[in-house]
Amino acid sequence: MSGASINYIDRRMINGVILINLKKAFDTVENELILKKLEALRWFGSYISNRTQQCYANEMLSEEKPITCGVPQGPILGPLLFLIYVNDLTTCTDYGITRMYAYDTNLTYSACNVAELQRQMGKDLEKLKTWLAANKLTLNIVKTEYMLIGSRQRIATQKEVLNLSVNGITLQQVKNAKCFGVTFDENLT
Repeated sequence: MSGASINYIDRRMINGVILINLKKAFDTVENELILKKLEALRWFGSYISNRTQQCYANEMLSEEKPITCGVPQGPILGPLLFLIYVNDLTTCTDYGITRMYAYDTNLTYSACNVAELQRQMGKDLEKLKTWLAANKLTLNIVKTEYMLIGSRQRIATQKEVLNLSVNGITLQQVKNAKCFGVTFDENLT
């Protein structure tokens, strides 16, 4: 959501945003895939490779098990590695503008009418689904939402309804959403 949305609202266009939520975003980063994406930075390999974990419970220590996926979440590098991992997500959309910060991602759209907005968002959702599968990430469909954004008049008189779904599950339309730590409403007030 940006200043561009306000310009489109001033031109009486309708805007849409898909607020993407990934299941266990940091925990599902595939080590081999991220290393391919980091080929120029081989030193990252030592940071995420050959890690193990063990559990201490009931006064017993389990045997060490190798960690084959996930990036450390505590250090500063965790969000950075995740962003590197998903950085090419921007290439998988034809119509939307992708905005990412750590695991917060949204796709924004503008069109003259809801039918065109539906077409653009639906096609990009299909491409997103393919990209997520190739990168072994899972969309949290229950928490992925969309919002229509426009002037008060445009939203109030809007009769058409978007029908966005993934894997047969309809995405929920919301009137406001928190994005990058800021709460936005459908009129950008």
